[in-house]
Amino acid sequence: MKYLSLISLPLSTILLTLTVQENNTFWAVFWTVITIINFIGVIKEIEEGR
Repeated sequence: MKYLSLISLPLSTILLTLTVQENNTFWAVFWTVITIINFIGVIKEIEEGR
């Protein structure tokens, strides 16, 4: 579970980039939210690891 967000963060970022290039607003917003959630999860895991 600890490394799940570290894997999903770059994945969601790539999917976000591809979606923006397709000009699909719904999926762009969707992947933006997922990326932000993953980013917060990574920060929390780094802070807990100290």
